Formats: sequence, structure tokens, C-alpha cells
Amino acid sequence: MTEARSGRGPSGPGMGGPGGPGGPGGPGGTPQPPPTMGGYNCKILRVNLFENSAVSEPLTYEFARKYIGGAGFVTYFLWKELKQGVDALGPDNKLIFALGPGTGLSLPGASRYCVGAKSPLTGGVAKAESGGF
Repeated sequence: MTEARSGRGPSGPGMGGPGGPGGPGGPGGTPQPPPTMGGYNCKILRVNLFENSAVSEPLTYEFARKYIGGAGFVTYFLWKELKQGVDALGPDNKLIFALGPGTGLSLPGASRYCVGAKSPLTGGVAKAESGGF
């Protein structure tokens, strides 16, 4: 079952939550997405090196708003998509590159990206961040 059909993924229903300014239940109702969503480009690219394929998926405004980007995206996809006991050096592990919403801006500390996967050394989820204009 794909995430979109199960309602848990970036394009599935139920992404909004109560509370927060501008959010459901907050003042002003649900905010309208900007046309380009900052530095996200509204896409997720999934690359499978074993099958030599790449598939583009839409990135919804609700998902981007909920998980912010970078570390939030990495954590979400590793938590939701890695099977328990997956071999860190096997084909079922994921190496995720995720940009933050300020990528491309010349503001100190705003342009960040995060890379994460299951660690072969510890068996836990590990991530690293870097940035710069």
C-alpha cells in the first residue's frame, strides 16, 4: 500500500492538525500556499539505484508546512518507510537528501540541507546537516 492511499504520506489526507496561527482551528483558517513554496519546488524525487529508475512525486503544501524541511523530511521518511531490522548496507535502506525552506537565500544560517539514513555503525538513524549559499 502506498502512502498516498493509506493517507499517511505527503500527498495523503489528514495532514492538517488543530491549533497554531493560521492552521485549522486557528485565526484565519487554512493558509493558502505560495505559488512555488519557497525552496521546495513542490517535488520529491525518488531514485532507485538497483532498478536504475527515478520517479517524481508531488510535495503538498500541507506536508511541507507540517514537517518544515531538512531534518523534518529526513526523519519522516526514515520513520515511515524503513522496515524494522532493515540492513543498513542493503538495498532496502534509504539515503535521503532534504533541503530546508530557506535554501538559496543569502541569510546566515538559513540555507541548510540534511542527509540521513540508517547507520551501519550503530544501527540507529543518523543525519548530518550542512549549509551555505
